[in-house]
Amino acid sequence: MRSENHLRGLFHMIRLTLHIHCITFAGALLFSVFADDNETYTLEWSGTRALREGAYETALEEILSDTLAKDRGFRYFKLGLVRFHMKDYREALFYFRFCAKNSTRLAPFAYEFIGDIEHIMHRTGNALNAYRVALESRLPTSYIRHLREKVYKVLTKDSTLAAQISWFGEMQESRAEITEEVWMPDFFDTLLTHCEWNLVDSVIAEFAQKPKSDEACKIFKVLIRHEVPDSIFPTRRLFKISRIAYYCGKYKQSSDWLHKGLIRENFSSTVPTGEFYYHRAMLNYRLKNYSKAIRWFEKYEKKYGLTPDIVLTLARSYRSLNKGAKAAFWYDKHVAMYPHHHMSHDILWYRAWQYEENRQYMKAVEAFRRLYTSYSRGSRADDSFFRCGLNFYKAEMYDSALAVFDEFCRKYSRSSLKTASRYWHGKSCMSLKKFGTAKNLFRMIAYEDPTDYYAYRAREMLTILGDTLSFSFKELPTGIDETRAWLDSISADRRDPLSQGDSMAYEYGSILAAVGLTGHAEFFLKHLELDYPKNLVLQFDLAELYRLCNEPTLSYRVSMRLAWRIASQFRSRRPLPVYSLLYPLPFRDFIFSYAEKNSIDPYLVVSVMRQESIFNPVIESPAGAIGLMQIMPY
Repeated sequence: MRSENHLRGLFHMIRLTLHIHCITFAGALLFSVFADDNETYTLEWSGTRALREGAYETALEEILSDTLAKDRGFRYFKLGLVRFHMKDYREALFYFRFCAKNSTRLAPFAYEFIGDIEHIMHRTGNALNAYRVALESRLPTSYIRHLREKVYKVLTKDSTLAAQISWFGEMQESRAEITEEVWMPDFFDTLLTHCEWNLVDSVIAEFAQKPKSDEACKIFKVLIRHEVPDSIFPTRRLFKISRIAYYCGKYKQSSDWLHKGLIRENFSSTVPTGEFYYHRAMLNYRLKNYSKAIRWFEKYEKKYGLTPDIVLTLARSYRSLNKGAKAAFWYDKHVAMYPHHHMSHDILWYRAWQYEENRQYMKAVEAFRRLYTSYSRGSRADDSFFRCGLNFYKAEMYDSALAVFDEFCRKYSRSSLKTASRYWHGKSCMSLKKFGTAKNLFRMIAYEDPTDYYAYRAREMLTILGDTLSFSFKELPTGIDETRAWLDSISADRRDPLSQGDSMAYEYGSILAAVGLTGHAEFFLKHLELDYPKNLVLQFDLAELYRLCNEPTLSYRVSMRLAWRIASQFRSRRPLPVYSLLYPLPFRDFIFSYAEKNSIDPYLVVSVMRQESIFNPVIESPAGAIGLMQIMPY
């Protein structure tokens, strides 16, 4: 576990050094090279900051008072956005139409908003025509898909329009790929509203063939919003609905629909026994009725034998009942019966951890060794090798630990556990009284990546050994231009230049983000994060763009990738603007206000947010933890 003091102290140290470092966009991030109809766009043009912050009155005042107004079409686009958000739709329409006429680059987005306004005002024919014009642009597939979804949603309200517009026929082929995802839920809702029970049953029958799909879940969500008499469905369909609910994670509803079928006389003759046993066992497991689940699995086994899922769920059921020996029996049985099953790797990992937690270190070593030898290409090969060394250390077999950690650095030189391995190598040396070697290892760790957790631990060990090593942020580059030049210098030999098309996508995304349309910007920018991993300057620019556009989650996501892509030999020289991205302070006023009221260190609070939610306020974990700090509601 990472030390609370480390998290708190690290945040406090960095933020104090940065003096809550306020960075202005410079260099390429001014986006001053986006020339369209002789226009120039910048991130901080009049009204854009207020637009991003939702201060629309302020944005309007700033845009109108800008007498230079050099951005013409862009100026009208901003005015259209302001009026749209203020629900002054007539004014917004005027500005968007003027923008579309005067800026070929911004025209697709202007037409999209024109379509939205016409739809709001119930002029669906006009809305469809506006979307059609936007669809004619040569923009990313994800954006075109976004526009098509809007078209289909309009048509679900008035399906007669489809026959009246000639260009809709051209979209039919593309419609197939998103019909079930976008069109069908709205259409299904209409069927339920008008009690078209035969058609409702037909739709359910179609989606029952693929109960694990996202589309089936969307249909089920629509179904449970309505008062639907179960009498309209045949018995087998009730069972199928129960299965859809199960795969959608709606276990209580799944049980309800199952019991609607069970009370019918023809259930046993209609629903295959094997399917019923399996479904009821799995459902009881999800409802935490573990003993019942085991009984139903046993009934299934007697008649149909075992499957990998049944063996695994039996093990988990016994584990949940705190019957460790029986759980271990079934876990080991799974590995023995299905060594090539995709879960066997995870089960063996879990069993190895069990041995380690129970201080059965040699058994843990044997299990971890089996993992990295039998699953050498698995995602945990390096982790398993590392834990072999750690278990030798815990067993006080320091020579063996030393050999493993020494081999680890040669075998897995690019592993994220390399620093951890060096640290425990040093600890093993200390236990063997090899203090000089230990000191060198700890100094290397502390210097190479000064803000890493193991650097913190290494400095503790150096203090014990009578050595100190300080690190000063004052020596690092501080400016944006300096940072971009430094990143360019350490990646020049492997940097990927942007293609012409991706340069254009970058510019589009930057403009949209500047006016608060971050969701739209993602259509253009997201692929750049993954397609240009070696272009560190681009990754920095993207992270900085998201930061300035009040998108801390997106900024931090890109920043973390940037941090790992900086080679280890350069990490001690990471510039301050990079640290500012890695240790941001969003929601500052909110955090400090409530932390002070509750006598909590604000840097501990923001550390937890960074670790648990990456600053996403609406994220929810599978276990039910919610919000920025991922707190369980109870």
